[in-house]
Amino acid sequence: MTGLTVAFVWAGGVGQLVMTLPAGQHVNPEAPSALAVNRVRLEGYGDLSNWKVPLPQELDRTGDGQVLPGMDVEAVVPVCADDGGTCTVVTLRGGDARPYRARGALKLVEFVPAAPMSTTGGTGVVVGVYDFAAVWCPPCNLLAAEVLDTDVYDGPRVTRVDADSTSSWPIKDRYKVGGYPTLVAVDAEGAEVARLVGYPGREQTLAWIAGLKGRGSLDAMVESAQGAAALSLARELAGQGDERARRLLDRVATPGVTDDVDFRIARLLLDGTAADALWLFDRGVPGGDWVYDALRADPTLAGRVPGLVPGADGEAASGWLAAAADAVGPGELGEAFRAGALAALEEARAGDLQLDRGRITDLASLRADLGSVDSAYALLDEASARWPSEFTWHFVKARIALEAKQLAVAEASARAALARSDGDQILRSALTLAKVLREAGRAAEAVTVLDVALATVPEPPPGVEVRTTRYRSEAQQLKVALAQQESPIVDPAPR
Repeated sequence: MTGLTVAFVWAGGVGQLVMTLPAGQHVNPEAPSALAVNRVRLEGYGDLSNWKVPLPQELDRTGDGQVLPGMDVEAVVPVCADDGGTCTVVTLRGGDARPYRARGALKLVEFVPAAPMSTTGGTGVVVGVYDFAAVWCPPCNLLAAEVLDTDVYDGPRVTRVDADSTSSWPIKDRYKVGGYPTLVAVDAEGAEVARLVGYPGREQTLAWIAGLKGRGSLDAMVESAQGAAALSLARELAGQGDERARRLLDRVATPGVTDDVDFRIARLLLDGTAADALWLFDRGVPGGDWVYDALRADPTLAGRVPGLVPGADGEAASGWLAAAADAVGPGELGEAFRAGALAALEEARAGDLQLDRGRITDLASLRADLGSVDSAYALLDEASARWPSEFTWHFVKARIALEAKQLAVAEASARAALARSDGDQILRSALTLAKVLREAGRAAEAVTVLDVALATVPEPPPGVEVRTTRYRSEAQQLKVALAQQESPIVDPAPR
């Protein structure tokens, strides 16, 4: 469209679009738009110029002497005439073959509109993967750093969805995504073929990606799977809370099959049966996400968790030990478990801030839990210097400072987080700041902060199930508690 000028500018590991529209034209706020930087693609609606995009791992480095790749950027912008005339989807692209620099600007030029995710394949043939992720989410960052943004990834094109943005509501609701990261593999018609919830580690994720090749329709697989295939699929679906797993278990249940590991894990994930949790520990089944469900089913099994640690992935072992600490509660045993969780995570560090991005907030939280608050601050301050426009580090620092009753630090950090927030981040940061102000005896200011946040982040449409509704509800509950000078009903700032 004549007169439209767009550039992609970046600094400090974060980039964004700068767009100038011709007179008489505007970006359609209700039409799909997209921004792709190398292999990372984000989709939304309307004007993308306010999006701050963390750069892909291979670009987000400076000064280490490596020969780094150049920049490849594509923007899809829906432009309409102000007088109600035609709307056009404009695709712009730009590339720079020179090695990546720490800061710069790249002019984008209009190009032939990009093809859809795929023009080949029928129902059940995977043509793309949606990566539902949030910038503050540790396992999301590990998934990107260890798999999706590396040369080892060899799978369908990945479309990254910013789960904090209000523009993500339609697609999160369509695929019923409630936790991050979630990978949803789809066919050419957008139908779900497979799903991976959470980050089980590099090797398991690569195996899941490899298994997408030749995989059929999920509904067809549920109807036809038998034997070991049915048990494996039941375990997968149970991990997602999909009740179709129960249908598979009922189909194959016989006295012998009910003592299969996949059967026991699937039933534990569906029903939280303490007997299944004990059975898995007694037989030395290697740890996995089932450990968390086992501890919820029977907290007294926490003492079995250290037996799963030898040879396990550091992040996984740290998570299990932290869950064991929560299960036993305060005391020497809980502190010992938490110390083990910190040691396992420290040992897993790569020694590179970018590669360790997904470990930073958990490391800081564990250090603070064990009394090393200043060490936690130092780690978060290092991260905030590396990624100055991101809210995550200030948000976590505010929470730690509030728990430590260091209210001046907590308020400054919460305000810094709020200033860098967008979408759901605004509600979460405002909730934390309101808690700090309440603790400081400034309830009226806390209510004002919550009112502004609630006015900024709208209520999702009726029937749309996304986290925003929960955060808004927590903000409203906190307002009531502030008015009554009571504690809130729920913790408004979950980790």
